[in-house]
Amino acid sequence: MKKKEIPIIVDFKDFGQQKALKFNVNSIIAKEFCMMFFLLKENLVKKIELKLKNYIFFVETEQDIDIKESFCVIDQNEKVFKGTLSANSLDFVIHFLLKYFRDEIGEAEHIDVDFKNQNGGEVTLTIKCDIYREFSSAEIIDLLG
Repeated sequence: MKKKEIPIIVDFKDFGQQKALKFNVNSIIAKEFCMMFFLLKENLVKKIELKLKNYIFFVETEQDIDIKESFCVIDQNEKVFKGTLSANSLDFVIHFLLKYFRDEIGEAEHIDVDFKNQNGGEVTLTIKCDIYREFSSAEIIDLLG
């Protein structure tokens, strides 16, 4: 397991069956996250530990591309998140972080990664960019085709 301390704060919200964790990244933090996720993607480690200011994330990945869902367990008392990312979700997160690092501006304000949790509910992990591109209405219409 590879461990990394990253000095950011996680915001936790509990909506009953729905839980939400959110944190902001800048391009330097995005690079740190990206490198850790790449270790998982390339099977260079089985699990990563991301020690943030107020939360600890233990993350592994599911290499079977037929498994589409990500799963997690949250211990809010201990401030611990243990999750297994699907291969698709891992690729999605890496792509978003790489583009943010490359351009130093997010292509969107944030991305959401959804996990099924141990109680049958859902946990949404939101990664928010400090700097992001805002699109005009015309640009959004063009993007949507």
